[in-house]
Amino acid sequence: QVPLLSSAALGTEEAFGALASRVASAAPPRVLVGGLGLGGTLRGALASLGPEAEVVVVEKLGALPELLTTHE
Repeated sequence: QVPLLSSAALGTEEAFGALASRVASAAPPRVLVGGLGLGGTLRGALASLGPEAEVVVVEKLGALPELLTTHE
């Protein structure tokens, strides 16, 4: 078996999200994340931008956010 994606692969996504803090120039920072996936990019952005940031996630699968919030 070859896993397509695992939690071990989230390091790259989290680093990509953290990159947002370097390029966000607004105060407070505003970032758009395309696709929720496993949440790694969102997690990295939130961790690096701070609580005042506005982070919007655009997800094409409408059921995904509901699934993740009801099965925590």
